[in-house]
Amino acid sequence: MDPPASSPVSAACAHLDDSFGPHAGECRGGFDFTLLFEETILTILPAGLMLLVSLPRVWFMWRKAKKLARGSHLATVKISTWIALAVLQLAALILWSRLLSPVRTRTTLTAAALTFVSSLALCLQSYVEHTRNVRPSSIINSFLLATLLFDIARARTLWLREPYAVSLDEDDDSFDINKENSLAYLAITAVVVKGFLLVVEALNKRRLLRPEYRGYGYGPEATSGVYNRSLFWWLNPLFWRGFQKGRVLDVDKRGDLPELDKHLQASYNYRRLGNAWAEKSTGKSILRPDDA
Repeated sequence: MDPPASSPVSAACAHLDDSFGPHAGECRGGFDFTLLFEETILTILPAGLMLLVSLPRVWFMWRKAKKLARGSHLATVKISTWIALAVLQLAALILWSRLLSPVRTRTTLTAAALTFVSSLALCLQSYVEHTRNVRPSSIINSFLLATLLFDIARARTLWLREPYAVSLDEDDDSFDINKENSLAYLAITAVVVKGFLLVVEALNKRRLLRPEYRGYGYGPEATSGVYNRSLFWWLNPLFWRGFQKGRVLDVDKRGDLPELDKHLQASYNYRRLGNAWAEKSTGKSILRPDDA
């Protein structure tokens, strides 16, 4: 079957999408980036940087002790969602590989492959961070927040692309990227899954921690995620407790004020000072293993 002829507008936009831009001209309402710009700056760059950070982070955290009690289903939810995201990205990679220019750009396959590999790496990092970190991973949450905005922009681009018919296989079956819209559907679904991941990865794990990591030196600030600490949300229970009691909180009464971070406590720093003094005096360290 002969593929239908593409419109002059769609042909011009497809040619423009294969340039860096970044502005896509009059294509897609005159308010969009070119596809090549989105793939290089909004996809390849963050995914590549994440891979450079993720693998050393996994190696570093793997040597840490496990801090979560058994019986939690949160890790299963996280890993399952990461796998679902990777499957969607693999499907997009396969679909892109079956399309020829001008539907895809010079960097389309690289961007699709890199996002798939980065999701696999983040799946491993998510498990390691979940079991060996007392707080939600700042690296993963920052990456998810940034790339979610980038993915929304790219999904919009794919959804608004004008029809451009190309040959899909050797049998000359035609494929209309806008009518079928498989790539746009996959991109939108991936955005929804990543949004769910953003919420799940930010959940506080304090109730899931082992008893020794919920007491001394591990207060609400130490176990809060990057969003919680950035907005000082962890202070709300303290404000609410003071409002309910209608008086100044007693710093000497246990339970009135939250536990301080270990590195801010006087007893911890006193031992560090004693250790430094002993090292200067005798050359021997008296710091206990749990004080490091």
